Amino acid sequence: YGKDALLGEHYSRIVLEEDLELARNLFQEHSDGVHAAELRLRLHPSRAGPRPAQSTTVWTEIKVAHLDGAANGGFAGTYAAARDISERREAQRSLDFRAHHDWLTHLPNRVLLNDRLDLAVAQARRGGRRLAVMFLDLDRFKLVNDQYGHTVGDRVLQAVAKRLQGCLGQGDTISRFGGDEFALLLPDIGARRDADVVVRRVAKRIREPFIVDGHEFNASASIGVAMYPEAGGTAEALVQSADIAMYHVKNRGGNGYRFFAEAMNRRLSRRFTLERELRAALAEDALSVYYQPRVHLESGTIVGVEALARWARSPGGIVEANEFLPVAEETGLIAEIDAWVQRRAFEDAARWRAVGFKPCLSVNASPHQIEGGDFVQHIDELLGTSGLPPYALALEITEETLTRDIEAAVPKLDYLRRRGVRIVIDDFGAGYSSLSHLRRFPIDALKLDHRFVGGIQGDNTNANIVEAIAGIARALRLDLIAEGVENQRQLAYLRDHGCLEAQGFLFSRPLPAEEMAAVLRADPYRSLHTIGDAPSER
Repeated sequence: YGKDALLGEHYSRIVLEEDLELARNLFQEHSDGVHAAELRLRLHPSRAGPRPAQSTTVWTEIKVAHLDGAANGGFAGTYAAARDISERREAQRSLDFRAHHDWLTHLPNRVLLNDRLDLAVAQARRGGRRLAVMFLDLDRFKLVNDQYGHTVGDRVLQAVAKRLQGCLGQGDTISRFGGDEFALLLPDIGARRDADVVVRRVAKRIREPFIVDGHEFNASASIGVAMYPEAGGTAEALVQSADIAMYHVKNRGGNGYRFFAEAMNRRLSRRFTLERELRAALAEDALSVYYQPRVHLESGTIVGVEALARWARSPGGIVEANEFLPVAEETGLIAEIDAWVQRRAFEDAARWRAVGFKPCLSVNASPHQIEGGDFVQHIDELLGTSGLPPYALALEITEETLTRDIEAAVPKLDYLRRRGVRIVIDDFGAGYSSLSHLRRFPIDALKLDHRFVGGIQGDNTNANIVEAIAGIARALRLDLIAEGVENQRQLAYLRDHGCLEAQGFLFSRPLPAEEMAAVLRADPYRSLHTIGDAPSER
């Protein structure tokens, strides 16, 4: 403003309405000394016009001093000096935003969510109301980063954040908790059925395809829901309960939601106990290796044995593989278990070969182990110290290996295959591999998942899947192996559809090394035509 425009005017003309009371206190302060305040002043229209709408004001720091009367020492007026602090205020605002928001999605971060959740819990407690916390984790999001890169992955996360914002009402909060995890706060939910409506809407929206950078992505999420006050009376307890419920969804394959129940705590406690005891079992060499024979379907010859990890906990008895192996995979212990089983299996195979029994040894290698820097060196050393020729070894890898770090895995497997090691895709059909992945990987055989084999008897869908996988194997010139064969009907169907080898209770259940050696010694060429149905208990 020019001097002429302001002479004789009241300060209220240029002070923003929200700051008028503060300005009034400042200018009417008649005590000695210098007083200061930060006020927003209106810019002259000619200055504000070209600027963005939010910049029609300027932040100033104003310092005022009392002026004494000349004759009687009374109040004569106020002297004020103003300094533009807009840049400082903007920098502070930016720092505050960064401290409380996620840099990628601009959603509130966990710090701001916890603040709002603390407030919501306090208000719900005073008002006798309920609230809901949802914890959401995208399923298999790592595959997006691995296949398309982190830049595309970040854009997918931004698209997810925008879509989630559209699912919530006024007063609700969505936060990016970190990685591909999001938390949702519904501070005034009426009843559990209202939360159920919201979580269903969220799950449905996430499943709708995303188009990012010309790529189409189909996503799903594992969602845990915690209700106040049933699932906890504090912000921390509610987040933990929602996380536990989400974990149970994730552990069952994802793509769903569950409300927290107290029984989940007991199961999670058992899971942590299992992890602790599994670490101790590994340290104490307390696991064991069992072997299940693999039979050639035309000749009836036992052509191979698969090495399987077994754990007899003391006290507590046998721990099923389908109980402790998922825990091992989640914690990364699976790579250590793989290496331990492989060392024992190579030792047993060397002893068998020394007395004339030479079945092919199959060992499992998890993605965690393959991604390790010493994987190839480890297998080379085992081949060298055991004297086992490479052609007598089969590495069984999961479909997950095909969808993780392909660029790192392919050269390692290709090297081993060129040495003569056989590469087999285990549990084929249960994962998410594609034909393009199969073509890129150096593999020799597909191994049918036992669930499809078990369903052949009374389910046309499973039979059709087996037939389709057999067609894929033929097209790619890969051998087809079946596991979980329990009766002659399954055996006949598999033989008719080109299955080369099979294993299962029809032939033998998994056996300790000594018993497996006895089977090989007694009758290494058992005829399939003389074997009856085996009992199906596991």
